[in-house]
Amino acid sequence: MNNIGILRTVRSEFGKAIRKKYESGEIQISRHRFLQHEIREDGMANTLDTGCNQGIFVKLKDGNEVYAVWYPKKQCYIAIRKLTPKECFRLQGWSDEDFEKAQQFNSDSQLYKQAGNGVTVNVIEAIAERMVKHE
Repeated sequence: MNNIGILRTVRSEFGKAIRKKYESGEIQISRHRFLQHEIREDGMANTLDTGCNQGIFVKLKDGNEVYAVWYPKKQCYIAIRKLTPKECFRLQGWSDEDFEKAQQFNSDSQLYKQAGNGVTVNVIEAIAERMVKHE
C-alpha cells in the first residue's frame, strides 16, 4: 500500500463554470456534480466533517482506494469503515422498526443527518442524574 495523501473537497471546474446559472435557478442539477476531491499540498486535515470528505486515502495492491488511518502499534494503515445509517440510528437508541419507517421516505444522506441531530437517551440520563446530585 502507498499513501496517496490527504483529501479535501473542492468545487470542480464544471461547478465553477455553471455556478451562477445554478444559484439563480436557471438550471437544475445535483449539487454533488460540482464537487471533486483533490490532495492537499500541505498534508494537513483540519477536521473530519460529517460528509467524511477528509482523511488519509490509500491505494491497495488490487487498485481499490480506501480511507484509512495510520495505526502506530502495528505500523500499518487500517481502513475506516463508515457506519451505515441503521447503525447510527441504533447508536441513538432507535429501534430497527423506526429506522425502516424513516428509510422509506429518506435518502441515506438525510438519515445520517437525522441520526446526527438525535440525542442519545443514556447520555441525557447521566447528565440529568449529575445535575440532581449537585442541587
